[in-house]
Amino acid sequence: MDVRRVASVMTPFPYSIDAREDLRTARAMMAQHDIRHLPVMREGVLAGIVSARELEVALAVRGERDPEAPLPVWAICRRDPYVVELDEPMAAVADAMANNHIGSVLVTRKGKLAGIITTVDVCRAFAEAIRQPALPDEPA
Repeated sequence: MDVRRVASVMTPFPYSIDAREDLRTARAMMAQHDIRHLPVMREGVLAGIVSARELEVALAVRGERDPEAPLPVWAICRRDPYVVELDEPMAAVADAMANNHIGSVLVTRKGKLAGIITTVDVCRAFAEAIRQPALPDEPA
């Protein structure tokens, strides 16, 4: 695995949800696929992202008001997610994630959703990198 490449670290072809879907549908998708972030699509175009944490907070608030009232994902998703192109250097992405406390990055190729990078993906890549045998010291 070349951890210097976004394509090597990302989860390709992530599950996504339509912006009009209800929050309960999003929660069910996350549970079914054991994921914590869902890219949000609007008319086939990447429009945002919703996390499990944001979803649970919104469902709790809605439950206090009217638990049966439908609430679309669009109402709570972050509409300005961190998005990078597939050829972005992974070091720059990891730096941005750390410096800005970003938990997930959406990856596009020619403007289309191609993958997602989460802190879990970065930790896996880091673990893989440090498992590699060290190179011998260069002679003086």
